[in-house]
Amino acid sequence: MRQVPNTGMADTSAISPRYAILGNGRLARHLRYYFFSLDLPFTAWSRCGTPQANTFAEITHPADRLERTLNHATVVLVALNDAAIVPFLQQHATCTNAHGKPLSWVHFAASVDTPQALCAHPLMTFADALYDADFYPRIAFACDDPARFRTLFPALSNPVFALAPDQRPLYHALCVMAGNFPQLLWQGCNAGFSQLGVPSDAVAMYLRQISENFIRHPDTALTGPLVRGDAATCTSHRQQLRASDPALAELYAAFERFFHQRQQTQASNRAAEIPFPDTTPGHPAHEH
Repeated sequence: MRQVPNTGMADTSAISPRYAILGNGRLARHLRYYFFSLDLPFTAWSRCGTPQANTFAEITHPADRLERTLNHATVVLVALNDAAIVPFLQQHATCTNAHGKPLSWVHFAASVDTPQALCAHPLMTFADALYDADFYPRIAFACDDPARFRTLFPALSNPVFALAPDQRPLYHALCVMAGNFPQLLWQGCNAGFSQLGVPSDAVAMYLRQISENFIRHPDTALTGPLVRGDAATCTSHRQQLRASDPALAELYAAFERFFHQRQQTQASNRAAEIPFPDTTPGHPAHEH
């Protein structure tokens, strides 16, 4: 990786940012690879001390290793566990680099609100395996201040959209639901499919097309007995699931309630939008 050399760093901060990437979780590993693919200069640090996550792995003490890492940076990317971000910033946000200049701090946790760092939440899920290099520039970031994001990351072409701190808790809840709850459901269904001997490739093709249909047509992709209003089939499904996996039966019933509640809400909203004609004598109902 293109990491800052151990000694002799010139003061080029006025020309381009120099980054420090802190952490060794999935996000930190993806960030290191992304910056490496763009040939951006960075140093890396992690408490664990592994060479893959530490530019100065020869320094055994984490605090000394962190000091050396920050010496070569102008912008610090805090990719730590959510609960560790605020305590870490409270301890280190006043640090300076080797030239005595203050550091700019960025964190990536939508659930964390602190004035000591810019929040730039990537609207993406990060797997154990790294993605193709050309994938990363397409990841969108939710940011307190998109203009500041562009200043701190002038080489990144990623989409950025503004999201105020008071909007982030709801945004994060939606991210967690959209990114994880379908997987929990699919894991439960996969177990049932496996017991029935359904080929995994056939299930994968089914789920892939469902996802693609939703992405292309989110308002019309839904199919099945709920959409058809087939209450008898839904009742039969719940009975079969209750005998096989009671937890899935409860989920099935919960999704039925959710579907019907949304239908009622949408119907009420449509009714509220329908203008009532003015039937006062002498006023045509549709005169404009």
